[in-house]
Amino acid sequence: MRGGEENLEPPSTCQSFNRRASRISDIQNELVLHEAVIKNDVDAVRAIMKEPVDVNFRNNFGRAPIHWASSRGNIQIMEMLIGVKCNIEAKDKYGMRPILMAAWQGHSQAVQLLINHGADVTATNKKQYTLLMCAAKNNRLEVVNFLLDNLDSVDLNAVDVDQKTALHHASIGGHLEIVERLVHLGATPTTVDKQGWSPLHCACAKGHIDVVYFLLHHGAEILVKDEAGNTPLHLAVENRQTHTVKLLLEHGCPTDLQNGVCNIVYLIRLLNLFTN
Repeated sequence: MRGGEENLEPPSTCQSFNRRASRISDIQNELVLHEAVIKNDVDAVRAIMKEPVDVNFRNNFGRAPIHWASSRGNIQIMEMLIGVKCNIEAKDKYGMRPILMAAWQGHSQAVQLLINHGADVTATNKKQYTLLMCAAKNNRLEVVNFLLDNLDSVDLNAVDVDQKTALHHASIGGHLEIVERLVHLGATPTTVDKQGWSPLHCACAKGHIDVVYFLLHHGAEILVKDEAGNTPLHLAVENRQTHTVKLLLEHGCPTDLQNGVCNIVYLIRLLNLFTN
């Protein structure tokens, strides 16, 4: 063997291998951190954070550990992550920030913690859902109350990409207590979305009779038509919401309404609700 032949491999190759091996180890740590946060394993999170680990490492959904901790409302883990300067404004592939996920899942203490650490209370996701919409859509009354009671300015009538307000979302879900709170604080019951649906349209289509009753007594327009010419009564009939149809008729909704397809009388007869 010629002298020095055993050293033909460039010295940098070994260094490069060591760097790759170190990075693989780091990624493993980051995956372990994600798993520990998802499982709410406080001890495992504390242990892995003593190792080299990127607390802002994202998964395929673009979510970092703080997203998972916030969505689970685990204050202890959130405080650990925030303590090492994680990015509390990180957005996942849907535009969801940790504070939006906390509101979505109904964790008012997590929302408060993030706000206390400077989280943007005007944040929206890709659908332009606000904090209030995230909470209202999912019947998170505690979060709704926290936002309305503690934030200086909450736009009750903000709209998403479909021009729906928080009141629309609450009405679709039949979340009466949230509907009541929003309306009492000034949410507009006559606002319409892209297809011309008011909150009353939404509630009637879904048959949420208690929400319908409330809206009828708090400024909702019973004869408002959507882009297709449908009144709330049309939608109630077409979706076979018989109790809602009866309620609308009892509140004086006329039966000679046309939606461009057929007269409402015909539709009511199909439901066997029409009386001579």
